[in-house]
Amino acid sequence: MSATWPNEPADAILITDFPMSGLVGSGWNVSFNSSCFVASDATAPLSPSSIIEHRYPVGFVAGEAPCIHFYTYAGKKKLYIGFWIKISNPWQSHPSGNKMVYIGKDNLSPLQTIFIGMLAGKLWIQLVMPGINNSHLDNSDGDVVGPRNIHPNVNNPTVTLGVWHRIEALLQHSTNTTSQDGIVRWWIDGIQGRESTNVNFSTSSWVQTEVASVWGGVGGTKSELDTFLYDHIHLSSFTSTATDPPAGTAGLPEPTIMIA
Repeated sequence: MSATWPNEPADAILITDFPMSGLVGSGWNVSFNSSCFVASDATAPLSPSSIIEHRYPVGFVAGEAPCIHFYTYAGKKKLYIGFWIKISNPWQSHPSGNKMVYIGKDNLSPLQTIFIGMLAGKLWIQLVMPGINNSHLDNSDGDVVGPRNIHPNVNNPTVTLGVWHRIEALLQHSTNTTSQDGIVRWWIDGIQGRESTNVNFSTSSWVQTEVASVWGGVGGTKSELDTFLYDHIHLSSFTSTATDPPAGTAGLPEPTIMIA
């Protein structure tokens, strides 16, 4: 735990810390770039002034991201992630929300992925794990066996437009696919939005994280110029409880853009 990442576990083991002062660096790469730029923001909270801007021009099509930054690591079943983000004001939302970060299994297969995103100014996490039943989770919706959206259940902090926010999440696998003992927690600016200790996960390990700000799902185009600004991203694993699988899954092929 630190002032920089206050909800990072005390036994955290660093995976990557990327200031996002360039499109690539610190082991991060770009697999797709249609509208991303290095920009400057003196108000960036952690590593000013260079930041990365994801730009959504007029006519931008739903289901796509301006670009994809990715980092691949040895398989993990416990992860902490923290990042800083600022969303433009105004912002044209999509009915199905906007993704911020993807945490992936099996080289970010769209069918074994966790999305951290925003819908109507609220943070949510979507579990995309076919065959895994999480219908028991409170304040959630989606398929009984398959994609499940889990919403705040502790506090209900808002992602305010035009303001930098620190997003943190802690994820830990369940013992098996039906044991209901996996963990999902998240915080906005230190305020906890979600607490679940009864989540089911698939058996696949997390091997890759993407900063991929996919706008919406299917249908629609942007009628205004909007932006996501990213200042910093930090990933760690931790030693508590579950056991990580052996190393050796790093160095996977570059991901391809996914349609949400």
